[in-house]
Amino acid sequence: METTIAALEAQLDSFDDTERAEALTELIKLVSAGTIELPSAAEHVNLHAHTFYSYNAMGYSPTHVVWRARREGLSIVGLVDFDVLDGVDEFFAAGDRLGIMTVAGMETRAYIPEFATREITSPGEPGITYHMGCGLVRSTLPDGQPAEFAAMLRTNARNRNMDMVERVNAHLDPLTLDYARDVLPLSPSGTPTERHLCFAYEAKAEQVYPDLIERTHY
Repeated sequence: METTIAALEAQLDSFDDTERAEALTELIKLVSAGTIELPSAAEHVNLHAHTFYSYNAMGYSPTHVVWRARREGLSIVGLVDFDVLDGVDEFFAAGDRLGIMTVAGMETRAYIPEFATREITSPGEPGITYHMGCGLVRSTLPDGQPAEFAAMLRTNARNRNMDMVERVNAHLDPLTLDYARDVLPLSPSGTPTERHLCFAYEAKAEQVYPDLIERTHY
């Protein structure tokens, strides 16, 4: 049974949203049958969780983040993906099904010219500060300025990543990345972050230098 549970939890991270929903349905059935016991909600909360839409070190989907929070006995869990709202609807739906309170926001970054020589909230990046948007209620924003702002965030993040890959590639040949082939597929909505770039470069290093000793002395 532990194998079955582990397989269903792994399925929660499928890039196919239908497969994720089906996995959660099966896990809830196991809860109802008493096979999985969920703890009572404690006072603990986590209001700063990222998902695979922007980056999660475990590859967790919005549904999996909520499931994990419920299994850990949290009373509230919050979503704050970088620059995108893609996971908000799924996050709330999973919270409703699992009986745990959910909130959603978004994390982004801004450049402040007046502080171009000062470190603000991003070590090593003068002029850069991180900002949080809170109280978001759905993945799709209304047409007009809100939708234009969301599209601008996606475009800026993509351009920043592509520029970074171009600059890093110049110093790491033959460990170079093709952004469309090596990076975009790492996010289900094509919205990778700098963390995905690190993951992709590590994977390329393992491919080019399969020998660990050779790779670590590159």
